[in-house]
Amino acid sequence: NPPVSHIGLMYVRRYLRMTPVVMITLVFAVWLSVYIPTGVLHKAYWNQPTFQACKEQWWHQLLYITNLNDAAGWPDCMGWFWYLSTDFQLFLAAPLLVVPYFFDARAFLALMASGVIVITGLQTQLKYGAFLGDGSSYYDKPWMRANPYLFGMACAALVRSDHVKRLFATAHARWVSYVRRYLRMTPVVMITLVFAVWLSVYIPTGVLHKAYWNQPTFQACKEQWWHQLLYITNLNDAAGWPDCMGWFWYLSTDFQLFLAAPLLVVPYFFDARAFLALMASGVIVITGLQTQLKYGAFLGDGSSYYDKPWMRANPYLFGMACAALVRSDHVKRLFATAHARWVSYAAGTVLMVTCINVMWIGLKCFEQKLNAEVEECSAQFFQFLNSYAVSAWGLGMSCVALPWALSSKTGPIKWFLSTKPFAIASKLTFCCYMLHPIIILIVVAEGSQNPTFTPLIQYARFSGATVLTFFAAAILHLVVEVPFAKMNDALTRST
Repeated sequence: NPPVSHIGLMYVRRYLRMTPVVMITLVFAVWLSVYIPTGVLHKAYWNQPTFQACKEQWWHQLLYITNLNDAAGWPDCMGWFWYLSTDFQLFLAAPLLVVPYFFDARAFLALMASGVIVITGLQTQLKYGAFLGDGSSYYDKPWMRANPYLFGMACAALVRSDHVKRLFATAHARWVSYVRRYLRMTPVVMITLVFAVWLSVYIPTGVLHKAYWNQPTFQACKEQWWHQLLYITNLNDAAGWPDCMGWFWYLSTDFQLFLAAPLLVVPYFFDARAFLALMASGVIVITGLQTQLKYGAFLGDGSSYYDKPWMRANPYLFGMACAALVRSDHVKRLFATAHARWVSYAAGTVLMVTCINVMWIGLKCFEQKLNAEVEECSAQFFQFLNSYAVSAWGLGMSCVALPWALSSKTGPIKWFLSTKPFAIASKLTFCCYMLHPIIILIVVAEGSQNPTFTPLIQYARFSGATVLTFFAAAILHLVVEVPFAKMNDALTRST
């Protein structure tokens, strides 16, 4: 740690670095500009009331205290100099603020974060703000302008962290992973879009003959196709962005969460338990919001919330929590026993199966309302449905993924899900997602009546559509996805 004399010398250097320019500017503006014979600056400042104060209060600038007494008119002299005063005052306080770092780096970072949160919260109150507030004198005070300094000191602490160094040492690899993900998804996305919107009209007969051409929701694609290309289709419902290929919202949400994931996992490298607590808090908050109808998928008064990444993050939060848990020795020991693995598999299966059926029940009521068979569906049920559907699936997948990842033995579950049909199907899931609404359109349009929501018919249609979708996905996979994946590997491997 530097001795106190060095800190004092640092203050002197900063003062001498700033003050000559400050005072020369002040002297010229207030006392010398009057001697300019003509032009804009001739007596320009001499007659300004705000600069008259400088003749008596110039020494406030010299001491960098001009922002500390608004009532006495101290800031009236060279009003924009308040920032220099604030900056110098925070510079004086900085050595005291960093003292906690030398005792506990994490506590120091928590202190900086708390300061930022408190100051940001105060700034949401008009009386503490810059514009239209009834107490704008708060605006230029150092305690209200400290956030940049707090961020700066936090960064100074982070650059000394081995975890952060490793994080940024692999930054190039992360950028490559973004490029790989984009190139992995986009060709299939755009081929599907082009076929559905522009090419299907040339099919001479059958269900797809002008099927999309006359769909109002697909007319939007002719102007808004580039939203799909940038994966932002879910971000502006009011402008009708999701109208083009409506089911693509999930791809946009997924890509946005993929971009955010590296930032979300940063806390893990400082404290694994705190990271898990953060993930759990996120799940609880999002699940709680989903109990409000206006944030939900069905019958809500603000369904535009449904496809936003911050409302659909639970599966990602569960996934990141699982990635942390598989590194835990406690969790490894827990799933070393067959009993714990089977309980986890069973819990995950129950959660996912009930999630599917709860969604089906919700759709059934939704269909009955559209057909005027019922006036309203139970608001309480939809509150439960929204929250359960958005959380139970991710939790169920986690219950299956954890024992799978940690089990050293193959076991019947691993063996069954590793068989060839499942291995092949796993490679087709992306193409299946892209094509399934088109297949549903074919199945529905070929029927003589609208689909009836009975369990037998629904499961039969689901099974038939699944088989057709996988066959179509296999063609799309071989013709488009595989060649572009190989090109993707060649491009990113060379970077």
